[in-house]
Amino acid sequence: MSVPGSRVVDVSVLVPAKDEALNLPDFIEQCEEALGPAQFSYEVVVVDDGSRDDSPSILKDLSARYPFLRVVTHRRQRGIADALQSAAAVAAGDVFVFYPADLQYLPKDIPTLVRPILAGDADIVTGTKQGKYERAFVSRIYNRLSRWLFGVNATDLNSVKAYRREIMDLLLREVKLQQVVKLVGPDALPDSQRFILDVCKLFKEAFLQQNAFDDIDRYSTIEKQVRMLHIILTYWRRGSAAIKRGVTLVKLKKLKVYQDILKMKFSVPNDDLSALSKIEGRLERSMDQLESIYV
Repeated sequence: MSVPGSRVVDVSVLVPAKDEALNLPDFIEQCEEALGPAQFSYEVVVVDDGSRDDSPSILKDLSARYPFLRVVTHRRQRGIADALQSAAAVAAGDVFVFYPADLQYLPKDIPTLVRPILAGDADIVTGTKQGKYERAFVSRIYNRLSRWLFGVNATDLNSVKAYRREIMDLLLREVKLQQVVKLVGPDALPDSQRFILDVCKLFKEAFLQQNAFDDIDRYSTIEKQVRMLHIILTYWRRGSAAIKRGVTLVKLKKLKVYQDILKMKFSVPNDDLSALSKIEGRLERSMDQLESIYV
């Protein structure tokens, strides 16, 4: 049984809201109905993004009624990206869900959206409407990881997304480090921080950016995207552990498998995903070898 209001929660629903006074009471009520019986703990973080209607007073009343609700207030409108950053800064969940407050998507579908991540089967999932609400929406892996979170222009935000907190934390850390780099340059950073910048660069170059003129990269199957993202996150997790053991960033980037990761979206065709399994295997073996040296 879920425990609303707990500060150690499995799922945080992040909700940017601008002038949604008419929808917020129904939205929060539906969240309680959908998430109350769920087999995970949760919270709902609503960011009032400079609303000029009655949203502030309504959110105050709702907070008193629903212990799982947290409210963040922007005095002026700052946009979705800033709203999500503000929500993430106070959220406690291991999984973040981006959900609009306008009821285009119904909260009853949140458990379906987060299930693959909680089960360890995915790192990011998206949901899109399929016809009428009676048909709900089908959870699927997002074809290009929330581009706007990475500073890449997005052409379609018509979906709801769930992703591991780890991804958002990594991106927020990169944003802060880029400000430092502007002042002192990347060489002034320790390897642990330069590694963050390197991994985010991998996200952009080896996963997000798509070449419509490349025979392989112009289209990637869902399965290929899932595997590529998993490999990059594995590189991040294993690489971070290696740096703590004393492995230098130079040694990590000199690994032959690093070049394989950079090129995998171009080199691995959609019908030969066994090649990605081989890359992942080489990555694990390379990291094992490094860690055995720096015990």
